[in-house]
Amino acid sequence: EFKVLTPPFSPEVIAQMQAISDEWLAGRDEKGYSLGFFDPNYLQRGEVAILEKDDRIEAFASLVVSHTEKQMAVDLMRFTASAPNGVMDVLFVNVFKYAKLQNYETFNLGMSPLANVGLHRQSFGRERLANLVYQFGSKVYSFEGLHHYKNKFSPTWQAMYIAYSRKSSIIAVMIGLLKVDNKGVAHAPEIDLRYTKDNLDEEDN
Repeated sequence: EFKVLTPPFSPEVIAQMQAISDEWLAGRDEKGYSLGFFDPNYLQRGEVAILEKDDRIEAFASLVVSHTEKQMAVDLMRFTASAPNGVMDVLFVNVFKYAKLQNYETFNLGMSPLANVGLHRQSFGRERLANLVYQFGSKVYSFEGLHHYKNKFSPTWQAMYIAYSRKSSIIAVMIGLLKVDNKGVAHAPEIDLRYTKDNLDEEDN
């Protein structure tokens, strides 16, 4: 059963999501820079879409919205080891439908790092080297697998670029990006309840 939960979430719901996240991480550190990370304070900032069976959560994804761009996106995604194959596909399709019903115009699937890098006939040698990382760097990050997964939803891809000095080593640049991306997090900042929307409106007046 698909549901969208609105914060504040009960301790029981947080505990279920925590257990799923711990199982999914299997001892790995959270990335916390380009991806969402598990933290109760972080999750309390927006809606969470879930798939549940017998009142137990099997998969969940935190939702991020931009009212200015009329856009919704998924941030943190986790599912149980016992969940059936395709569970995230089902969650995504239901979230797309939910976003449409909420009158959002686009759904942002996020980036596909290094896709199409080094494929142009005028690409520099170092860019072609980056394409090898895209194809064979799955031990570090599943770049190619991520692109194939997102591509099944027939997205409209928009090019994004990383600018770096011609004198720089692309290997050093990529290692630097990986270090930033894998920096990890301790916890999210706690929400200060003194600054709710109503309080901010009062201060503005």
